[in-house]
Amino acid sequence: IALHASFGSICAQVAEVSLDANGVRVHKVTVAADVGHMINPDTVEAQIQSSILFGMSAGLMQEITMDKGRVEQTNYGNFPVARMFQAPQVDIVLVPSTEKPGGIGEPATALVVPAIANAVFAASGKRVRKLPIYVAGEAMLALVLASVPLAWWLGWLGMPWLYAVGFVLGSVHVVAGSASQIVLTQVVGRERLVEAHSKNALASSGAEVVGPGLAGALIKAVGAPIALLLNAVMLLGSVAILRGLQVKETLAPPSSQGFWPQLKEGLQFVVRTPLLWGMAAMLGVWQFFHHGAVVVQILLATRTLGLSEQDVGLSFVGLGVGTVAASVVGKRLSQR
Repeated sequence: IALHASFGSICAQVAEVSLDANGVRVHKVTVAADVGHMINPDTVEAQIQSSILFGMSAGLMQEITMDKGRVEQTNYGNFPVARMFQAPQVDIVLVPSTEKPGGIGEPATALVVPAIANAVFAASGKRVRKLPIYVAGEAMLALVLASVPLAWWLGWLGMPWLYAVGFVLGSVHVVAGSASQIVLTQVVGRERLVEAHSKNALASSGAEVVGPGLAGALIKAVGAPIALLLNAVMLLGSVAILRGLQVKETLAPPSSQGFWPQLKEGLQFVVRTPLLWGMAAMLGVWQFFHHGAVVVQILLATRTLGLSEQDVGLSFVGLGVGTVAASVVGKRLSQR
């Protein structure tokens, strides 16, 4: 089942599906819609029927792929639409209403894939998550970073824009960063988690050693906005790699509580657990002073000491040596 309100209409759908070796087969979709006052109910029904086929085709059959910067799909031969033998039975209930007329094209289209995904979960106990929070976070980071050179090119770039970018980046790091820790646990298992963190830290430290020097040279050569654009492109490469991961997710039983009650319960658990409270407080304090210190270091290096972009990058290269050494011996230290 799926339900939402948009374009002045309220729409709900229930999908009936079966699963076999060929994938998902949609047998029936039942639609209830309140679109306000209807001028022509037959047209509304026809629009809903076509919306079901359009959304179902996009969710189950269609995919847009790129090759050398060009879309590979050219026509319905490699961008298929559901045919008559694949079309489900569609039952439609139109709710009588005296409200002003609303839309029906988008509301009916947007619901069919969530309804099918929920039906698959009910049938198999497995959620269909094509784009995990971690992947979505990486994509959001790429989009936000790419907005900086775009704003620079359009003449909009200023401190308010950078403040907004910083706020979004921080928010995404909090959400997607938590998701990345969960994904790491599901990929390697708890018994190898310390080893995985050590290797992850080693890779990050290697990037911290080499990256600042390269970044300084790149900024000197093409400017900071273009360097950020290249960073966004690399994040999109990360998205492509992460989408190829096969993660076996352990699903928690559905909760009858809403989001806010669960959030309150989680915060109460943290407060009642001194270790977690202390870790959260220390991490927050460290993050605050760490990022403040980085800003002060850069201002001191550029304004007071007169260092160039390459010199600043090389100074950060030196800071990564200790992190590399710690990540190398991290597993052995944890076993003592």
